[in-house]
Amino acid sequence: MNNFLICVVVAGYNVGKYLDRFFNSLISQTFQAFKIIFVYDKSGDDTYAVLLRFQKILGKEKLEIISNDKKRGLGAARNVGLDDGHFPDTCRYLSYLDPDDYVQPSYFASLFEAAEAHSSDITFCGFSRVDEDSKKVLSIDMVHNSNGEPLWRKRTDTFMFNPAVWNKMYRYSKIKDIRFDPIPRSEDVIYFVRCFHAIDTVYFVNEPLYMYSVRLGSLATTYSLGHFQPLRESYSHFVSSLSSGACEIDTYIGFAFLRVCIGAIIRIYQFDKKSLKPAIKESMAFMNATFPKWKKSRIFSFGYCKKLGKKAILLRWAKILFCSHLFGPFVRFYCFFIKRVKKEIRW
Repeated sequence: MNNFLICVVVAGYNVGKYLDRFFNSLISQTFQAFKIIFVYDKSGDDTYAVLLRFQKILGKEKLEIISNDKKRGLGAARNVGLDDGHFPDTCRYLSYLDPDDYVQPSYFASLFEAAEAHSSDITFCGFSRVDEDSKKVLSIDMVHNSNGEPLWRKRTDTFMFNPAVWNKMYRYSKIKDIRFDPIPRSEDVIYFVRCFHAIDTVYFVNEPLYMYSVRLGSLATTYSLGHFQPLRESYSHFVSSLSSGACEIDTYIGFAFLRVCIGAIIRIYQFDKKSLKPAIKESMAFMNATFPKWKKSRIFSFGYCKKLGKKAILLRWAKILFCSHLFGPFVRFYCFFIKRVKKEIRW
């Protein structure tokens, strides 16, 4: 029996052409005590054939393949891996990878060593956003974080953490019962806040060890107003489950405003410009209903934002524009700006 310390859940659909790069990056890892649970959604390409080829190389114990007879969607497929995958008793950590991305050779070693050394419940690393066509690095993110904070609830900037489930390693015992909501987009957001509510400690490895592939036609580039309602409903349901007077409510206000409102509105506008006004209107209604006193939250005060730095100050200004009915012109200018300079403001 192999001593697998990390279990990696991967969900794949029509990703055959990326799998050689993906698996070769795993074969090259300096830390090999990990198991891959690959959930295969029935595809129209050679994904399954490539999976079987790498299973022969890695072995059935190291690469477990779970086949779905139809496409379930990313969150639902990950849940299949969590529910039906075989997690050995030796598993200490859970990780998620996307099969069209890849990782640096020290990815697992760096995260594992940091988690063990600092008793971290979620260990983050930086990531590079790489254009799939040109192979150009568009940006390097999450590499300027402070290390070693003992309790996440004492941090003042947690709502600015990137909510993607990849580029992180989770202590399995803390989050093993948490599942993804069956929503078509942004399922990472809800999963991430639920995990944060369940853990105590975080640690950052300030190196870009995860290579995130930016490609036209991926789920991340398609977002419509119809995807917005399930996300808002899931977030509202999460907030309603919190105990009254939860000390971290300001964190969830900031997270909702930044990720559920600003991020979603910009993505909706980029995909469908006619939906900008309805998206802003629905966002305001969502914030007012979910957090009746959100406008007075301390995270938007000048002193608080000044303490956190320029990103928080930008967030304060976004809130001012949002409440002054000037957020629409801002979104139009912002999207025009990033298209011209080909660089995004990364939170």
